[in-house]
Amino acid sequence: MTQYDAHSLHDLYSSLNCDLNYLQCTVQQRLHQLNQLSKDEVEQRYQWIQTIVAECPSPISVGEGFWCDFGFNVYFAGEACIGQDCIMYDSEEIHIGQNVTLGDHVCLACSGHSLVVNEKRHALAYAKPICVKAHSVIEQHCTIMGGVTIGRNTHILSGSVVTESIPDNVVASGNPCRILSTHTTGSIS
Repeated sequence: MTQYDAHSLHDLYSSLNCDLNYLQCTVQQRLHQLNQLSKDEVEQRYQWIQTIVAECPSPISVGEGFWCDFGFNVYFAGEACIGQDCIMYDSEEIHIGQNVTLGDHVCLACSGHSLVVNEKRHALAYAKPICVKAHSVIEQHCTIMGGVTIGRNTHILSGSVVTESIPDNVVASGNPCRILSTHTTGSIS
């Protein structure tokens, strides 16, 4: 089994693996081309996004400075709005639902590094998936950690660090992120 196969199976993998580094370099070239386009070049930006991510069935708005590790683990379900300088560390799958908004400087971090000393010496890492369900908003400067699902119609306020899954129809904030209130469609209580 190659190191990439182990990575695909959710085991510890070496972040120094040559095959993974090659895949990152390949996508970085495409990201560079994407990020050279102005925000006004909407159709061209969408065409480049389709060459980077695994799935993007309908046009999405992607701000300048978008970055991801691999791209092939990023799945958009439909229309979405991605703010400037968003980063997706997609060493595991990231699913973005229909009509999701990610504010500027949002970080989706699937990957993490081992806390075991011997594993750290060998640059071993792990990855867990992230899912942001439909009609959710993640405001600017939020970090969503691996293993987290953001529920449908949920609103995460600015600067939050989300380390645990957040259910549907809530407003949440903080570090670590906690539920502030629940809401129904059209109103926040």
